[in-house]
Amino acid sequence: MSFEDQLHIATPEGVDLELTLAGLGSRIAGALLDQLVKWVVDIVLFMLYLAFASLISGVARAIVAGVFVIIVFLIDFGYDVAFEVLGSGKTIGKRAVGTRVMLMSGAPVDLRSSVIRNLLRLVDGPLTGYICGAATVLATTNHQRLGDLAAGTVVVRDRIGEIRASQIDYVFASDEPRRWDVGRVDRDVTATLRTFLSRRDTLSPVVRARIARELYEGVRPMVGGVAEDLVPEAFIEEVVRLKSSQ
Repeated sequence: MSFEDQLHIATPEGVDLELTLAGLGSRIAGALLDQLVKWVVDIVLFMLYLAFASLISGVARAIVAGVFVIIVFLIDFGYDVAFEVLGSGKTIGKRAVGTRVMLMSGAPVDLRSSVIRNLLRLVDGPLTGYICGAATVLATTNHQRLGDLAAGTVVVRDRIGEIRASQIDYVFASDEPRRWDVGRVDRDVTATLRTFLSRRDTLSPVVRARIARELYEGVRPMVGGVAEDLVPEAFIEEVVRLKSSQ
């Protein structure tokens, strides 16, 4: 039995994903680590500003001060956006505590959504003493603050102890590797397939066959180059084997 809140996502391909939502504690810990990184960068910039400002005076110093303020704002705001968009939803703090931000659909967070959620961070963060942000995370079903609600994003926990290919007992031996294109099969779908293969022996024959068939029908459109009809479990094993070799 799990006491963690789960987010269930039904993908267009028919594969259901189950993700664990990040709680208030992990979100605060990640945010504090990110803020520490920002402070370190700000302090270094401030020391550089003082060293440079001591060499000039008057209007030039005022201009440099203005440029310094703009750079600090861009870094503090752009830090979260850049890491979320380019780092698979993970800032340094999120990566350290094992969380990431994503769209409610399960897709990676995009630039627009990241900008919206981080602009509103000012409202549910410093401007309200972080009380608004904490309250909405605790009150909403999917643990979302105002920025998440407006941007359509959610913070989830990364999978811990993900099942490795070496832990799977392959039943359907393959004579030679197939040249299928499994590029569209992402990490979450692959993890779902691995979980099924690792637990199939604990399922009743009827349930095992039904789940295998559903996974087969949902994932096959993602795989290119499949010419033959395969037993669902044989197909699933081959996809996992190919993804593990990449």
